[in-house]
Amino acid sequence: MREDRLFLLLAVLIGIFSGLAVVCFRLAIEWTQITLLGSSLVPSFPRVVLAPTIAGLVVAFLALRVFPAVRGSGVNQTKSAFYISNGYIPFSTVIGKFIACGLAIGSGQSLVSGGTAQQLSTIPSQYNSSVLDVGISTAGGTSDVTSQISGGDLEQIKFL
Repeated sequence: MREDRLFLLLAVLIGIFSGLAVVCFRLAIEWTQITLLGSSLVPSFPRVVLAPTIAGLVVAFLALRVFPAVRGSGVNQTKSAFYISNGYIPFSTVIGKFIACGLAIGSGQSLVSGGTAQQLSTIPSQYNSSVLDVGISTAGGTSDVTSQISGGDLEQIKFL
């Protein structure tokens, strides 16, 4: 096989697996949200209090004991892997980050930026009701921030 066709095939395979990973992540968030908060539009008060608390404790345990490399935003770890480890990130770190982030977002964990806590949630897409987007709850309602998420950033908000 010629080199240019090999790279084309590799690019297609990477695209397929990246897309599947995104779909799995969104399904994990939705499954977690339905399991922990229920399927009602307005979850009961005990679920709203207990779900993020218990999920936070589980995420903390996973980050401290099971997957210690998942701590942080992932941006610094990716940079250090690129410069120090020839781009190698252990697969256990990827799985740990997937599980921890899925639990945190799906359980309704608050995002703290500076001194302000903001609630992350999944909301139906305005273009396709079968697709969920990421939203931030503010005093004026829930804002869709899906298009602003890239590489651990929410535009001006850094995950630390």
